[in-house]
Amino acid sequence: MVEYAAIIILVAAIAFAVYQLGLAESISGGIRGAIDGVLRGPSEVVSPQVPAAE
Repeated sequence: MVEYAAIIILVAAIAFAVYQLGLAESISGGIRGAIDGVLRGPSEVVSPQVPAAE
């Protein structure tokens, strides 16, 4: 039971620190940018390099 309380306190402390330091916006912006990049796909179509047959 004590271990659960310690985990809850630790998570609460981390969440408090993230919001107090203003990291929440930075983290959400990074996640949003990564998701947008995945959904848009590559910006340039790159064809694989296939060696010429000899």
